[in-house]
Amino acid sequence: MLKKVEEEKLFNFLYSHARNIQKCLQLTHYRLFFDDASRKKCAIKNAAMTINVDFQYLEADISVKESIKDCWKLKDYNVIINTLIHEICHILIDELYGCYEDEVKRNEKKGVKLDYDSGNFYRERTTEHISRWGARLYQDFMDINNINLKTGKCIPISKKKKSLKV
Repeated sequence: MLKKVEEEKLFNFLYSHARNIQKCLQLTHYRLFFDDASRKKCAIKNAAMTINVDFQYLEADISVKESIKDCWKLKDYNVIINTLIHEICHILIDELYGCYEDEVKRNEKKGVKLDYDSGNFYRERTTEHISRWGARLYQDFMDINNINLKTGKCIPISKKKKSLKV
């Protein structure tokens, strides 16, 4: 459990990086909200974060679990960012997955049973592939835009270390 001040720093970190990730992945038309998953029950027990996307209203709720808070205590910023990128990439994948869910429901009405779990397996696997691509893009995005890993904020050029002229 984090102290209130540390929890606030974590959520500021998440918001700052989320805005940048959205710019990088061209998903700025979605509004993201973060909440503390320890205050509510969640169906997915082993996930570090979960996302619930409302495609109609272009909003997404991201729940932060205790393992992310542990990473924050350990200052493992890359793990937090990669997890955040993975959850944001669900926005790209889950609408297609919704088509699969609809097909499963249609077939069940006809008496045909499709494997719901295999669809979820492919959804997670595809999201992970896309998020690794997104993480690489975001790393370059941070370098180009002088974004501080620890804060998610831009470092003014005047404060950067000046290189020696040769």
